[in-house]
Amino acid sequence: MTLFQKTSIRSTIILIVFMTTAVLLLIGFTAVFVENVLHTRRNLVDQNRLQALLMAEYLVSPVLFEDAEAAIEILEKASVIPGFQSAHIHDSEGRVFAAYGDTSLYQCREHMERQHRFEGGTLHTKVTIAYHGKQYGNLYLQSSTIELQQRILFLGGLLFGLLVLLSIIGILVADKWQRVITSPIGNLVESMGDVSASKNYATQVTVHADNEIGTLYTEFNQLLRTIHEHQSSLLQTRKIIQDQHDQFLAVLNAFPENLYVADLETHTILFANESMHEQFGRDLIGQTCFEVLHGLSNECPFCTSRDLRVGADAVQWEQYNRNLDRYYSITDKIIQWPDSRSVRFEVAVDITELKRTEQVLRSSEARWRSYVENAPYGIFIADSEGCFVDVNPAATAITGFTRDELRERSIPDLLDPESLQKGLQHFEDLEVHNRANTEVRFRKKDGSIGEWSVSAVRLREDRYLGYVEDITDRKLAEEEQRRLEEQLIQSQKMESIGRLAGGVAHDYNNMLSVIIGYTDLIVEELVPETAMYEDMQEILTAALRSRDITRQLLAFARKQAISPKVLDLNETIAGMLKMLKRLIGEDIELKLQPKPDLWPVEMDPSQIDQILANLCVNARDAIDGVGHISIETNNVVFDKPYCTDHAECSPGEYVMVAVSDDGSGMDRETLNNIFEPFFTTKGVDEGTGLGLATVYGIIRQNDGFINTYSEPGKGTTFRFYIPACLQTMDESTTGESDPSLMGAGETVLVVEDEEQIMKLACKMLEGLRYQVLAADEPKEALRISREHEGDIQLLLTDVVMPHMNGRELAEAMSQHHPELKVLYMSGYTANVIATRGIIEEGVHYIQKPFSRVELGAKIKRII
Repeated sequence: MTLFQKTSIRSTIILIVFMTTAVLLLIGFTAVFVENVLHTRRNLVDQNRLQALLMAEYLVSPVLFEDAEAAIEILEKASVIPGFQSAHIHDSEGRVFAAYGDTSLYQCREHMERQHRFEGGTLHTKVTIAYHGKQYGNLYLQSSTIELQQRILFLGGLLFGLLVLLSIIGILVADKWQRVITSPIGNLVESMGDVSASKNYATQVTVHADNEIGTLYTEFNQLLRTIHEHQSSLLQTRKIIQDQHDQFLAVLNAFPENLYVADLETHTILFANESMHEQFGRDLIGQTCFEVLHGLSNECPFCTSRDLRVGADAVQWEQYNRNLDRYYSITDKIIQWPDSRSVRFEVAVDITELKRTEQVLRSSEARWRSYVENAPYGIFIADSEGCFVDVNPAATAITGFTRDELRERSIPDLLDPESLQKGLQHFEDLEVHNRANTEVRFRKKDGSIGEWSVSAVRLREDRYLGYVEDITDRKLAEEEQRRLEEQLIQSQKMESIGRLAGGVAHDYNNMLSVIIGYTDLIVEELVPETAMYEDMQEILTAALRSRDITRQLLAFARKQAISPKVLDLNETIAGMLKMLKRLIGEDIELKLQPKPDLWPVEMDPSQIDQILANLCVNARDAIDGVGHISIETNNVVFDKPYCTDHAECSPGEYVMVAVSDDGSGMDRETLNNIFEPFFTTKGVDEGTGLGLATVYGIIRQNDGFINTYSEPGKGTTFRFYIPACLQTMDESTTGESDPSLMGAGETVLVVEDEEQIMKLACKMLEGLRYQVLAADEPKEALRISREHEGDIQLLLTDVVMPHMNGRELAEAMSQHHPELKVLYMSGYTANVIATRGIIEEGVHYIQKPFSRVELGAKIKRII
């Protein structure tokens, strides 16, 4: 016991650890012992059951054939099993069939329910003897368990002894623990409680041991003395701190701006200076900073989104207080509070007036920025080097570059090389006058060329503001307008000349009608062999040539009366080839290249003759020596985009006829004048200058148009286009059915306001054996028709007359003579009988001047 009392705490703890280890080993040994016993028992059961099963296999045959002796021999072999006591067999009716060994062990175990059981010092094992699923009896095997029981008793006694020994040692260790450790420490804790409650640090506790606990007592007494010594110094220090606190608080309260401290976790205000209390008009301590200063019901998003920790840099930010309608600039710093909490030290400066001034400026800036961003003109700001500083969206739309791309470029980068010098001059003017305007060509991002109208001003020494308008479309429109105006002037000039030519031809035709008519009458009365006959023939030939010239003038003026028919131009042109070959001569090869399935057109066949004759003669004159002329036909469709650039064309289907030669060709100046009337490149007396003008007039009269392609030395191609016609072609012929031109005494009323032409017509009709009535005006003709007792078979009337035209006269006379036939004559056909220069279907017409044969044939065909 003395040894235990002087043992140190360390030795005591070692002893306790040793005892704990011994207990754990004892528990482990006990577990191993129990497991060993259980394992031995299981082995014994398994061994007996296995032996019984083997014996049951061999016993099937003796039991099945009721051979008890054989069964006993097999049972005897089981005697070699360790601990074997007895074995016996019961048949299916429960009787003993065979037995061997100690009979006292099986006499009372005939109905054992389990396969094995322990009873006393014996293990009873039961197995079934069966064959093909049928039970023939049971085998019972008994083995001794005395050895197992002896082993269990030995080990159990050993464990019990160890347990008793360890219990004694444990009691001694517990007593030692109580006296050496628990009791001294309890006394020390009690003394510490007394000191803590009384705050009397002059108290000293009594030391009762010289071990580690005694050392602890000594150190505790020393601590009390140290605390007592520092307590007086602490009181003095607290007084100094309080004085400093009062001074610092006076400074904070005198600070004119809001100053407060808030808990970092709860956001509760721990301190607020007087300025803040006065501004908010209430005690703020204990309230949340986001509610007081920010006017929010929840935590401020700014506070929760940044790293708030001691030592982090101060953060300055702005906040709007919706409750006070005030703006504050807040400087926030995380510091350590005296109670070790992390707190937010914030200074809130009222910047409401400043913010409102900024808002006014920002609103003004936004308004002007909106003006710039939405301006329809490009706005560029450039520096003194011409580099772009900023641009608006309209500028990016004009150039095709993005804003960033333009900031990497300068004004010369965008200018077309042709406008570079002009742009530099604009910049020099801007330097001198601080303002300049110009128009320049620029290159867009896609490489296309446009035009700018630039107005620039100088903002300061190194800044220039430019207003740019893309006038590309306007320039194109102006160019297009100029071109259309030129076309209009040309069309008006051609129309004026056409009217003049038509008027001249009309009057000229009247004179030619008299000349040709009377010459024709004289020639018929003369003998062909006489000199007078030849002279009159020359006069008649010249008059007929003059008639052809007037017809060309009428065709040019689109005033010539025509008789349109639906034609296949391939057939019409093929029928003209012989005539055209004679016209151009044998040195020039003429080829026709027709397009199969050519669309039909509606026009006068004689006009085709005139067009091709004029074009082929011009081609012949352009060829020096041997050459080639080709005529080609094709179907063509023009759409709206093409017609937009060609004012003379309308969208639709056309038949194209091209006349090409390999002659000398024409230059640009000649091409611009070829359709002018009386314009010719031929020598004096070699051309009238009306050939191509006549072609142009005929084509335009038929709502077509013509294009010319030529270069000096490369020949010429004329392509004219006639609108396609969907009607079926007229297969009737215009040949005269009756070779005799003489009449049979029919009555013809002649109405003509030109006296000479009226007399000539009457003389021709009388020579053709017609009864003739004459009137020089429509009213006289109506009177004659009413007073004439017989029928009037034919009215031969001029188209244009005073007071009443030919159509109106014919309609008036038809009331008295329903069967009256009408033949119109004129040297100039107006819209009275023609729509856009085309005679209506079924109207009979003869062109002035005409011969007696032409007149007779026409009347015979009508009557």
